[in-house]
Amino acid sequence: MSIQKYEGPGALTRERHDFEPSRFEVPASPRSSRGDLTQYLRAVLRRWWLIIGMGLIAWAGAWWSEQGEIPRYTAKALLQHQSDAPLLPGGIPGSGGREDFASHLEIIRSRSVLNQVTEPLGLQLNVVDRIGERSRLLDFVEVRPAAPRGFYSLQTVDGELVLRAKASGEILQKLAPSDTVEARGFRVRLAEGAVLPEPVRFSIVDADRASDRLQRRLRIEQGFGRDLIWIRFTDPDPRHAAAVVNGVAKGYQRY
Repeated sequence: MSIQKYEGPGALTRERHDFEPSRFEVPASPRSSRGDLTQYLRAVLRRWWLIIGMGLIAWAGAWWSEQGEIPRYTAKALLQHQSDAPLLPGGIPGSGGREDFASHLEIIRSRSVLNQVTEPLGLQLNVVDRIGERSRLLDFVEVRPAAPRGFYSLQTVDGELVLRAKASGEILQKLAPSDTVEARGFRVRLAEGAVLPEPVRFSIVDADRASDRLQRRLRIEQGFGRDLIWIRFTDPDPRHAAAVVNGVAKGYQRY
């Protein structure tokens, strides 16, 4: 049995008064909310120049990004191959479509086919500057498979076409813009009307690396029919993209 001491009504009253402030929240007055909003608006108005400036910077960045984006073009060719597998009743090929496609995929991506593209198109030469203008600048490119690797630059100076070795700055050739540049295992001729007031840099890589790079950039997919193959190649230069796709298709056909 527990006994509690009763100290009179004053104690109960004091206890109730002590707890009342924590049990009830006093709502904020509307005047106080309006005052806070007014302070926020004043702070924004004091910094209007900062807000407008940030908006202009964001707009300028988006515009610059859009202007600097290089357009890309995809060339494609649809090939049809004939399977040697015997036909089932009704003219249905006897081999599995995916397995047949896989074998042709390996053929297209093989060095035997891709080397027939890299050499005629001079893909060992990579234009570093003026991306997407290879076909407009260069009318003819030829690189021997054993050409040594290196970096070079071409520039029109005082009416002459100057070829320099990029590493040493050595002038390798000076000739008329219409002549064919020939040095260290490669030959290059400018397209008609092309002028190079600023140096155009390019590199020469070995044949295997050029084939590997082409292999990575090729997209080969099976068409709707089991005997159809799509070949796609994307590049900033539309004429170069078309030349590569046509070269792969012809190399596959010859193989």
